[in-house]
Amino acid sequence: MNYNQKLFSLANLINNLRNYFFLKLRFKSFGDIKPSLTLVGVGPGDPSLITIAAIKAIRKATVIAYPVSQLGGKSMAAEIAGDWIKGKRTMPLVFPMTLDGDSLDQHWKIASEKLSNAIQTGENVVFISQGDPSLYSTCCYVLIYLKSHYPECTLKIIPGVNSFSAAAAAGQWPLSLQKEALFVSPVPEEPKDFENLLDESLRKGLVLVLLKLGFRWEWVRPILEKKGLLDKTLFVKKVGFFDQEISKAENVSKDSKPYFSLLIVRPHWPSIK
Repeated sequence: MNYNQKLFSLANLINNLRNYFFLKLRFKSFGDIKPSLTLVGVGPGDPSLITIAAIKAIRKATVIAYPVSQLGGKSMAAEIAGDWIKGKRTMPLVFPMTLDGDSLDQHWKIASEKLSNAIQTGENVVFISQGDPSLYSTCCYVLIYLKSHYPECTLKIIPGVNSFSAAAAAGQWPLSLQKEALFVSPVPEEPKDFENLLDESLRKGLVLVLLKLGFRWEWVRPILEKKGLLDKTLFVKKVGFFDQEISKAENVSKDSKPYFSLLIVRPHWPSIK
């Protein structure tokens, strides 16, 4: 090995040692936490429903990522966790509200690569999402992509309170009793499919949790009335927020409702003597 090669080798060694001690110092104050990604559910809207585990993860994070529908847009998750992410570096990730599969795939990939890059540069990243990360969440797509393309990536999920559990509690409406089955789904796209689902619920005693109500309420309400289920359906709008609305469906007007509205249909109530 000549002089220049020895010099180059020594420079590489010094650089590697510098990087090593830099990372050690970077994470010393957090208990030697390794670079990782934690998917954290922050609940449906009420900040008091954020779990202790979620708060601990947020406090230890060096970067907080959260979903937005467009660049510069607001994030419900960031608003819910606002008191705990103040002063943190943030990473808004765009997940557009579209049904275009190609566009969604592209944005999921871009977001996942940004998260991967942050982890590879030594960041401890927390990706917060509204509700629970495993239930109709953008977190799920990030999780699937990273596990497939970066299996060496350290991942963790911290569950959050989901919207229908919070709604059931706020409305004092039991979700499931004894051997009752609980069916959770977005509201069907077509009235006929919705009617068939109600018939099955009546026949089998299924308790229905129907999410993402929105404009469909205009035709959902008449069908519930036709089936005699208006007084057995709980309507909940924006649970956990200051303008939440909780009422039996029979007391709710027919006009279109916000996207983040849900129904809990309980066709049979137990008789307790």
